Amino acid sequence: VSGFSAGGRVTQKLSNNLEMIYEGFVNNTQNRLGVDTADGTQYKIAAGPAFQLQMGEWTRPVIRLSVTDIGGDKKVTGLSKESELRAGMQFETWF
Repeated sequence: VSGFSAGGRVTQKLSNNLEMIYEGFVNNTQNRLGVDTADGTQYKIAAGPAFQLQMGEWTRPVIRLSVTDIGGDKKVTGLSKESELRAGMQFETWF
């Protein structure tokens, strides 16, 4: 198996308690799961708000909501179509 991955996350502060998060990732894996006829490309594009008591990289708790478009070669992703739109929520806290 060989390939590459690249991606990143950008945040936009809207207030002391709200920011927008934008993410984009792409990877390409050759011969993933033994499928050597697939091109191996997968991607994720996501955006959504994050709510915190106070904004900051090391401040928690945080609740993130997102809408994500994922897709790529069906032989590699396991999806039933080329791409799929998903909604999600993530809660994070440290103690």
